[in-house]
Amino acid sequence: MSITLRAVNNDLNIAIAIVDITDTLQENIDLQSTNFLTSTMLGKFICTSILTNLNNKDSQLETRFQLTTDGLLEQLSVDIYDNHYRGKVKNILLDPSSLDLKKDIYDQMLGTEGQIAQYKIREGLILSESAIEISGSDIDTNAMIFTKKSEQINNIIATTTIINEDNKVIRSCGIMIHMLPGFTNENVTFLETKIGNTRYMKEVLAKTMNYNNLVEDIAPGSKILRVSDDLKYKCKCSYDKSLSFIELLQPSDIQEIIDNKEEPEIVCEFCGKKYRISLSDINI
Repeated sequence: MSITLRAVNNDLNIAIAIVDITDTLQENIDLQSTNFLTSTMLGKFICTSILTNLNNKDSQLETRFQLTTDGLLEQLSVDIYDNHYRGKVKNILLDPSSLDLKKDIYDQMLGTEGQIAQYKIREGLILSESAIEISGSDIDTNAMIFTKKSEQINNIIATTTIINEDNKVIRSCGIMIHMLPGFTNENVTFLETKIGNTRYMKEVLAKTMNYNNLVEDIAPGSKILRVSDDLKYKCKCSYDKSLSFIELLQPSDIQEIIDNKEEPEIVCEFCGKKYRISLSDINI
């Protein structure tokens, strides 16, 4: 299970959200067959995506986040829907030994140019889309810029994902503090004094799982609104969806598949599950 927590502090005019996917990220990266470096990037992007999407009150509305860059990873994608998430790395074959250790690893993997896009989807139809150009290779910073530009929300986002060299998840969590209407310079001074910078927040996240105490430490007197363990990893793929993909092909291509008398195989790009499509199920 994954943990999400939401709190508010009316005296400081801030809302706090925390997500912890430590227990569920392992399944995602195992199915993706990522290595410890690509798993780390994916974990951080999943955390920022979930935090950014917490204000979505329509559980039937799917949200897709895509980070497309000129870096070696090429693209990170996260789908969030009905208390489930799934994430993927486009270039899962990235070899850590190909990185130049004399240069910034984040810049090499995530690039410095590209965009973050958010899609709101219902029943396969894109209802809305928003995107920003990325600014550097820091996932947290780009998430903050995205929410500020797309949703007019000023916030602080810090995430940490720790994966060992055996590709086992040690920690993967994040926090978002966003400023409510009425946020003042005095509130800014308090937060700067209390947390200093996002590096401090990441260090604290890596060490604690007592999030109620963490919220109280950051903003004394905060009210915990909701703590949930409903969020889980789950892929949306199915045999029927794979069959539908085949039936979207041109009639001539479908007929060729049938004439070859060889059952086509569809591989899910998110989880790697394979679906062997029976020829008798295919309609032209």
